[in-house]
Amino acid sequence: KAVNVIDSPLDYNNYEGLTYFHLDDDGKTYTETLDKDNPEFKTVYQTAQIGNRTLRWLETAVNKTDSSGSRVPFFAYVGPHAPHYPADPAPWYEDAFPDLSIPITPNYNHSCAKKPSHIRQNPPLSELA
Repeated sequence: KAVNVIDSPLDYNNYEGLTYFHLDDDGKTYTETLDKDNPEFKTVYQTAQIGNRTLRWLETAVNKTDSSGSRVPFFAYVGPHAPHYPADPAPWYEDAFPDLSIPITPNYNHSCAKKPSHIRQNPPLSELA
């Protein structure tokens, strides 16, 4: 069996999505809708939800044993959809560096024909970047 547990947002493009899909060890599937006013892990912020859900699963996975009492190996693929646009920080970090400015170096907005096409096609960053 390739997958034993899934605990994943249904819509990865909605960073404050409330619905999560579950596949449990016993094969049971269901969806969970977070209460926006009182969500599990105290936030609907997707990266925090994924991180905390992974930690919850790890607490059981590291101690799982087979019928002989030997620990069962495990693998976790964790794929938060970050960084993403808009590149907003988690709410608890929004004001973490109010006096910090980004240094503008000579390579800022530097264009070069030798860059890969996915870099060359990007327009220069604006003053708001």
